[in-house]
Amino acid sequence: MKKFSVLVLVAVAAALCACKEEKVVDPFQEALIAELQKQFTEDFVSVEFQLFEKIDSSTYNDELLRRKKVFEVKSEQDEIMYNKYVGEKKPKNASIQHEKVLKDRAVLVKLDSLAESFGSHAEDIAFYDFHFSVLAKGKSAVMKLDDAYACITPSYEVVGLTTKQRDIHKATGKAVPGYVDIIKDDNE
Repeated sequence: MKKFSVLVLVAVAAALCACKEEKVVDPFQEALIAELQKQFTEDFVSVEFQLFEKIDSSTYNDELLRRKKVFEVKSEQDEIMYNKYVGEKKPKNASIQHEKVLKDRAVLVKLDSLAESFGSHAEDIAFYDFHFSVLAKGKSAVMKLDDAYACITPSYEVVGLTTKQRDIHKATGKAVPGYVDIIKDDNE
């Protein structure tokens, strides 16, 4: 009988603890809520995710290759414009385009150098892609996002947020240490 009493007490204690447990919020969701809060006019009273799923991940190498592709295409387009202006005998425009081509090529060289500097960390995760739907309520307003997408780093920084899946990686270069400095140098 004593063993049965002890088992009942343990079961009751476990049930009470389970009832008092608060729902654990995913840190990726917390990061996303903080980012959404920046765009909302008042504090959220409640936030409910109808959908929150990890759909992909990108390594530093993946993201650097994506960025290189962007600058390769930009370089090709600038070179086409340069050749067009040379053919039209517009030296001022040709000179401007030539400078753009040189900057594009310099960025590509810096991206190669940055990729090499990652060494064995090149295959580490730079960010995860999430697909989500959320309903966030303030005291007098509501934010509802259906079929939205976010890119969040393993350190819970939101580096991309969009409602169009094709635009999901537009700003994700920020997830790569050193990339923003390369772009700043290019724009100066």
